[in-house]
Amino acid sequence: MTDIKMCSVDGCNEVVVAKSFCRHHYYSFKKYGDPLQAQFFATAVLDLTKATVDWATAHRYQRKNGYAILYKTINSKRYTKLEHVFVWETINGAKPEGFCVHHIDGTKDNNSIENLILMTHKTHRRIHKGQQEIDSKWWKFCSICEILKPVDNEHFYRTGQEHTSICRDCQKIKNKEYGLSHKQEISDQKKEYGASHKEQRALYAKLHRDEINARCRKNSALHRDDVNERKREERRARVLKKKGEQF
Repeated sequence: MTDIKMCSVDGCNEVVVAKSFCRHHYYSFKKYGDPLQAQFFATAVLDLTKATVDWATAHRYQRKNGYAILYKTINSKRYTKLEHVFVWETINGAKPEGFCVHHIDGTKDNNSIENLILMTHKTHRRIHKGQQEIDSKWWKFCSICEILKPVDNEHFYRTGQEHTSICRDCQKIKNKEYGLSHKQEISDQKKEYGASHKEQRALYAKLHRDEINARCRKNSALHRDDVNERKREERRARVLKKKGEQF
């Protein structure tokens, strides 16, 4: 009868499946080239109702993204915790729900208590996107003009729940440059779209004829003065041009 071999990873009490690793560490080794890099280390659910984990004696591993992870195996179950969260909770108690612990200097492996601060997930996300809080208002630099501007709909376009990294002024210039450099391509796309949706547009116009006519009358009434002024300017320009040609 052959002896049962245990996983070669320090602290793991599971049976070897291949290459001196258990099934979890072998999967990590096969996919990432590192038996401790598998995603289940970061996503494992911590169930303290079934086991009490002494994190002070846990093993430490630093992930490629810079964060230090504490992990420990109890009764063939693996528990993990971010080291900076453990340090903060050691001094201040359990972390409230909906909050996270942030590194003040941005160094992910500097887990001294002086470098850790508790904040909401929304604030944490804003800071990591390069935003700054000044006088209770959030500001950020445009990625093109590099000017510090308030993060609001007046200065930045909104995409979903976030604002773009380019301010409105730079985005307009960028769109104009794109339109000039791709003028023929855009024209061809419009023609192709119009040809492929000709029947749909005709059907929509037939079904919403009254609505379209009402909208046109409304726009005409709103812009009648502007249209008339533009027509007068065009007539004056034609008259002046004609007089200039005569002399």
